[in-house]
Amino acid sequence: EMPQRLPADGVSFLIDPATAPSNLGVRIANNPYAYGMGSQLVLVPLNEGDEINHPIMKGITLRNDGAFAIEISAYRRISGYDSGSYKVLMSCTTGEPALLVKDEGDSKVLVMAFSVHFSNIGLLEEYPRLFLNAFDYFFPPTIEKSAYEVGDSITVNSRGDSVTVYGTIEPMDPITEFPSTVTFNLPGTYGFSQITHFGKELNDEIFVNIPAYECDIWKTEDGLTTPYRDVDIEGFFKDMLLYFAIGLVSFILIERLLHVTEGA
Repeated sequence: EMPQRLPADGVSFLIDPATAPSNLGVRIANNPYAYGMGSQLVLVPLNEGDEINHPIMKGITLRNDGAFAIEISAYRRISGYDSGSYKVLMSCTTGEPALLVKDEGDSKVLVMAFSVHFSNIGLLEEYPRLFLNAFDYFFPPTIEKSAYEVGDSITVNSRGDSVTVYGTIEPMDPITEFPSTVTFNLPGTYGFSQITHFGKELNDEIFVNIPAYECDIWKTEDGLTTPYRDVDIEGFFKDMLLYFAIGLVSFILIERLLHVTEGA
């Protein structure tokens, strides 16, 4: 359903939009554009946009072994958009945007200018990956993976106001600024607890293990590192002889001084 005015906050997905809300910042032509040969529709490849390294495009292949992976036969023509707010992730052969994203403060928008019914994207793995990337981008997970090494920097996000960390550590103050970074110096299991904006309790756990380079059983060293120091008995007696010689020379000098004193 298309509202007359875009919500002031939250995330909005516009898929094959026939019209545009008044404050969208995107102009959509009245009639869709179709690629055809005679009376038949033909599939035409999509091109890369300006933001090919955008997180939403992670793992999305437009070309596969020289052939185009994502193709469309019709789309909604975007005749203009706010270039200061929107980024073009995919474009049509005519140069018009096919996929736009906006991430500005509380306003987050994704505009896909074509329908799945007039594209082959629904048959490709890029289709679920595209929307999974979009959800992860707009609603970032608390942590990116479930296993880390000691000393790794772990990025923490939240779907609420704060995140509490618990585990093999001293109690920490709740994290309230996001994204934030934490580091664990001891191996073990750690948890991240939070209450979402919708009142749901979420708990994520990770395991922090010993760094891989410390677990290499095939690693060879020239010697073993040990906290204990072997006592060199031979060196001990050498030191005693040195001290004895110093004392003997001292007695000889004293004797000489006494003889000199008596002669005077």
